[in-house]
Amino acid sequence: MSDTPTPQTPDIPGPATPGPDALATPGPDAPAAPDASAALDAFDALDPDRIVAERYVTVRAAGQELSVSFDPFGSHGSADRETVVRLLPRARALLADFAAVRERATEYLWEWGADGESTEEERAAFRREMVPTTLTVTEGAGTEVHFENAGEDYLLDGYWPVVHHDADMNPVRVTVEA
Repeated sequence: MSDTPTPQTPDIPGPATPGPDALATPGPDAPAAPDASAALDAFDALDPDRIVAERYVTVRAAGQELSVSFDPFGSHGSADRETVVRLLPRARALLADFAAVRERATEYLWEWGADGESTEEERAAFRREMVPTTLTVTEGAGTEVHFENAGEDYLLDGYWPVVHHDADMNPVRVTVEA
């Protein structure tokens, strides 16, 4: 027998963009994930001037990191301080319920792109792989959920789907952005 220690198996990272289940169940050495109220508390403390300067903020919601941007006209502009202050309460409400927002957006995206011959296994894989990256809070009736890491299995490289929601957070259409 050798006195040489047995090499430990290195941690092998998972996919570049883990699905919601992977993020919701951290490993034993991972720091404790903040609960929803901790994420919202951190969000509450943000300075609207900083949000305007950086154009977005990254928060944890429903067990995942998410960029949040504020835009009076959708994802093609930027908001001023007055707009950010006006939209912060709506953003907080969306983040508090982001698990449901993510679920509805992902399901709508599946229905939008499904060809009718897909298997339940393909549907389950899609739901695991399609993780929202950005929530754009807009004035009026719109909110957008971006899936910027959609992957080449679903869209051409450099393109991603955006699920648009009405004022009641019902998905109403999908656009593809680059």
